[in-house]
Amino acid sequence: MNGLTPVDADLDGTPGYLDPTNDSTSIPYENEVEVFNVLTSNGDGISDILTINNIEFFSNNTLEIVNRWGVLVYKVNGYNNSDTFFNGYANQGKVISKSKKLPAGTYFYKLQFKHEENEAYITCKGYLYLTHKS
Repeated sequence: MNGLTPVDADLDGTPGYLDPTNDSTSIPYENEVEVFNVLTSNGDGISDILTINNIEFFSNNTLEIVNRWGVLVYKVNGYNNSDTFFNGYANQGKVISKSKKLPAGTYFYKLQFKHEENEAYITCKGYLYLTHKS
């Protein structure tokens, strides 16, 4: 999680961070952006990418992921869960091969985003766990 209070945006009784099918159509508040911190990356269609609920409402965003030594392994502007997403592969830094998955383990993210009318960026930091098992 991102350190903010869990939100049940669709009022179905499941907090958004546990509800990857959350598809709210109203523009959320900043505290309704939720980072799912488990990535299985095993090809089963469940948690294969880092899911960030409601990020599509904040297209002006940057996501950075570092390994446990603080080395940047992934960075992207305009994260969106559909065609710009983290799936366990590095795109930054000195990696063995950008075509191979990162090793399983704990990584740390920094997500920055802002509303169109707001000049200040909101920053969310946290961890994610990458595994290749189901």
